Formats: sequence, structure tokens, C-alpha cells
Amino acid sequence: MELEGVVEEGVELGAVVLRVEAGGTWLVGPAHRHLVGHRVRVRGAERRGVLTTAQQGPPLAVEDVEDLGPA
Repeated sequence: MELEGVVEEGVELGAVVLRVEAGGTWLVGPAHRHLVGHRVRVRGAERRGVLTTAQQGPPLAVEDVEDLGPA
């Protein structure tokens, strides 16, 4: 799937999320912390069956990220 939105700090310690323009929130993980505050286009797939401590959305296995600049 391809999603576009803004990368934000999650409410749980260490959580990084993607807020999608069309609605919804996905966990993208701390590896993408450097993109907080940026609009991005992400290609990936939902990681079904994966448990996380963050309760802000389903985890997304990110395959590719295009940084569209500051939000």
C-alpha cells in the first residue's frame, strides 16, 4: 500500500507514527524519528499479528519512504 501523511512523535515513549491525510494513524517505528515533522509518502504493508506497546494504530512494515519536506 502507499500512504501519504505527516510523521509525528507518538504518545507512548519511543513511538513514531504516520498520520495519514485520508484518516488513520500507523506505527512506523523509531527508525523514522529523523522524519518527525515532515510530510512523507510511504510504501509498505501492515504487519498483522505483531504486538506493540503503542496503542496508536497498526504497525506498518515500511519498504520505501519519500521525504516531501517539512509539514
